[in-house]
Amino acid sequence: MSAPTRFLLRAALGFVAALMLANLVAGALGLRWTAAGSHRHLQILHHFLTSEDPPEVVFFGSSMSRHAFPSQVLERTLAEGGVDGAAWNLGLPGASAPIAAPLLEEVLAQRPAPRLLVLEASSFFWNEARPGGGAEMYWRWFAGPADLARGAGRVRAEHAAAAVRGQVWGAEALWRWPQFRFVGENWLHLSDLRESHGGVYSPRVYRALEQGTWPKRLPRPRPVPFDQTLRGFRPLRYAGLWSDTLAEVAAACRARGVDLLLVDLPLRPDLEAALDAEQQAAFRDWIRRRCEEEGVDWIAPAAPGSAPKLRPGGDPPAVFLDPMHLGPEAAAVFAETFARQQLLPRLLG
Repeated sequence: MSAPTRFLLRAALGFVAALMLANLVAGALGLRWTAAGSHRHLQILHHFLTSEDPPEVVFFGSSMSRHAFPSQVLERTLAEGGVDGAAWNLGLPGASAPIAAPLLEEVLAQRPAPRLLVLEASSFFWNEARPGGGAEMYWRWFAGPADLARGAGRVRAEHAAAAVRGQVWGAEALWRWPQFRFVGENWLHLSDLRESHGGVYSPRVYRALEQGTWPKRLPRPRPVPFDQTLRGFRPLRYAGLWSDTLAEVAAACRARGVDLLLVDLPLRPDLEAALDAEQQAAFRDWIRRRCEEEGVDWIAPAAPGSAPKLRPGGDPPAVFLDPMHLGPEAAAVFAETFARQQLLPRLLG
């Protein structure tokens, strides 16, 4: 072996060793999530991993799941049915199906596993043709070297590049730590999340809704424009690069004794009508068959017929906030029904 070759080999090994040491030190200092300060949805995961509340059920998917399942409504309904424990909503805006496997490794490996995992089955979540950089950002946070090795040949180039960058998280966290330490941002602004187990809205929103009001000085969320929503569903491509994701998630759940349920979430009727009905039916047939192969249940609950009125004599709010997200009032109805009809029988049985 020539001298230049030996030098390059030693430099490469030294670089890898330095990265591993940086990750080890940053992890020991509790800095895994320091660089997530600007991502509230990633802060929820930090809260999950550091919380002492044992998980009973965990939801994961895109923002459709994040809007549809308010944790506080689920927990109240489960408690009324005799099941105490936390219902965590870890839905991530823009997330896609291949993020589920590495995220679950992160979520299930560091604390007691939940009894039930509810995974989104919408075509948006499983659309391999969906544009946008959100999935790449999540791949960076959750995929490790083993995920890259398992995904060789079927991981999109931008996912792989993001995952490679993610391996330097320790060095990045140590570099950013003094900034966060002295500016006071290293605590990830979790004060408003301490009562929450994920989802979009804080517990005070649903406490106010139970009294028939919307919290003062709190703006309602802005809807996603129709044209922007369509870009997430058209074109629709599935059963390709991501086809093994469900098998990987099901295997991870079986290894930890976690029950798995896939849920296809409702869309606003005008969005459903704008999509190719034959293509949507083919997708649902495909994912149902994949669930049957893995011995996993698949359900498609309907949206509520209406949302409860905020005040006597007033008009009820719209069921959907925008074409793909349930509004908060309708989500409360949807989540309560789902907990009674789907969660309680599984958790009590």
